[in-house]
Amino acid sequence: MLQQTKEHSQQLLEPRVMTALVLLLQADGQTVTDQAMLEGVWPGLVVSDASLYKVVAQLRKALQDQQKPYQLIERVHSKGYRLLQPALRIQATTEQEATEQTVTEQTPPKQTIPIQTEFPHPQPAAAKKAFPTLWSIGLIVLAGFGWWLWQTPTKPSPAANHPPQIAAAEQQPAKPPPAQLAPAAGFSNAQWQQYQQAKWLAQQPKAAAVQQAIALLTALLPTQQHYAPLLTDLCNSYHLLHIYSDWPLQKVLALCEPLLRQALQLQPGSAAALASFGALMLSQQNIPAATQYLDQALAIDAQDRNTLLWRAMLYRSQDQFPAAIDLLQQAIRLDPLSGLLKRHYAYSLIGNGMLSEARDQFHQSLLLDSDYSDRALDELEMLPLTATRAIAYLQWAERFPDRLQHPGRLVNLALVQLSLNQQVAAEKTLQQAAAQYPQHQFVLLAKAMLAQANGQPKQARQFLIERAKRRPDHKMFQLQALLLADDVDFQQLQPQVLQLLPDFAKDPLAATRQALAQKQQVLVLYWLLTVSEPERAQYQPLIAGFVAAQMAQGQAKETEADGLSLQLLCAVGLTDQANQLAIQLLQQDWLPSPHDNYYLAEQHPLWRQLDPAIFQQIQQQRQKVLQAIDSR
Repeated sequence: MLQQTKEHSQQLLEPRVMTALVLLLQADGQTVTDQAMLEGVWPGLVVSDASLYKVVAQLRKALQDQQKPYQLIERVHSKGYRLLQPALRIQATTEQEATEQTVTEQTPPKQTIPIQTEFPHPQPAAAKKAFPTLWSIGLIVLAGFGWWLWQTPTKPSPAANHPPQIAAAEQQPAKPPPAQLAPAAGFSNAQWQQYQQAKWLAQQPKAAAVQQAIALLTALLPTQQHYAPLLTDLCNSYHLLHIYSDWPLQKVLALCEPLLRQALQLQPGSAAALASFGALMLSQQNIPAATQYLDQALAIDAQDRNTLLWRAMLYRSQDQFPAAIDLLQQAIRLDPLSGLLKRHYAYSLIGNGMLSEARDQFHQSLLLDSDYSDRALDELEMLPLTATRAIAYLQWAERFPDRLQHPGRLVNLALVQLSLNQQVAAEKTLQQAAAQYPQHQFVLLAKAMLAQANGQPKQARQFLIERAKRRPDHKMFQLQALLLADDVDFQQLQPQVLQLLPDFAKDPLAATRQALAQKQQVLVLYWLLTVSEPERAQYQPLIAGFVAAQMAQGQAKETEADGLSLQLLCAVGLTDQANQLAIQLLQQDWLPSPHDNYYLAEQHPLWRQLDPAIFQQIQQQRQKVLQAIDSR
């Protein structure tokens, strides 16, 4: 509520808004995490982040700090909030003395606004520990904005039993002077405002915004090379421009390395600079150095979303998917609206064999952040191949040849070519990948797929066995080495499969039901391959229900059913449903790929029961892609 008189105005802040202000003042410019704010403002209650955003918005409104970039209360991306103005502790024994404090600079004193505060309702634990008695907060405004002054009185106010409020006596100026900031050492007010605007722009997932941020930061660089956070922010903006534009990675690395080395010389303990340098080392495949710097950064600040993301990417590069998933879950809790985090989370889930959940997360990421350079690559990795996605990926590979030089991306290109029945082109691409990464898991798998497509199943199995030997701890690799073949007796392999899938040995139907509930349908498929055809009939209701639910789930978007669903239906003899699903998928632009199914469509041992007309439509899909590429 705002009360006005002829000479003064009074602001009455709600108790929770007052508590938020106290927490920020107590932190003295340091970040107060979202969790600490939630626990302090709503002690003992469970509330959503939206409640916190509302309280901060109310506080900003009371302080006339509602235009971006904010000048008093800053959102520290994915972490919490902090005051941009420095807090000064003033020694006073009474509230009246506190309100009489003034702030002076080299210019004559300005008109001040004293604020007196009672804080009678229960304080957060941290506030009680540091300030066992009543808070009295003085706010003195210089040139239109606040210099924060806070104190601990020696005795409680007599108003301690009254409802909490802020009473502000404000002389009304005819026209407020322009806002001022409290810049870091060496910054003018204008430079500091420019820096804050650049930081805000860099958080926007758009190339134009990031380019503006880089322009602002670069303009500050000649006079602010001593300020390590600016150097780190500039480097991180370069990384973002690689994500949202056509900047090559080598350009980013060349610009970033001197900036980060200088930042670490200026501030060796900067978690942000250590993490960014660790990410740079990861980009250069220097795994030991990346590990060292990222772990140092996490030890200093375990709540930074960038550090968590980059450390998760390092885990993923080492096939340590559960560890990557754990860190990304932490990062998403800090920043639940980041499409970038959700994309990387999806990658880690799919690496851990959680295909359906990965696709869910990826769809969510596109709702938050859809306009980035490598979207065609990610869609190919995450979603079933379609003719449209095949065209987009081939165009992406042509546009970004420098980004293609990665084993997974070269393999993807080879598999798209294989999907189009272009075995010669696929073999050439795989030779390029094998020359750089001869033993990479993706390269070995793609070699197996190509050998299978060329009618060489024994050679294909050897590649799968070699891949499994290199990762004896990887259950999926072991299953694929056993079962991805059409010239073996699957039932004889059941004992070995049960060693890898022990839950199916106890109660196969219950294990099937649980795996489907967890969207681990690939495990169900591998189990069913070892079951005799007569015995598979008992699984028909489970499989039919699961695929029907997938199709229903996809009514509002692309169906969740895919080539794997088609394999499940065929495995249990539901041929009519399989034909219906295949037709529906083709209507949705589906293009079968070894990436999803291991085999070429015409060679798939489970799909031989499908209507021949389906394979004619698949060939039409291939021609559609080839014609689109040839017409460019």
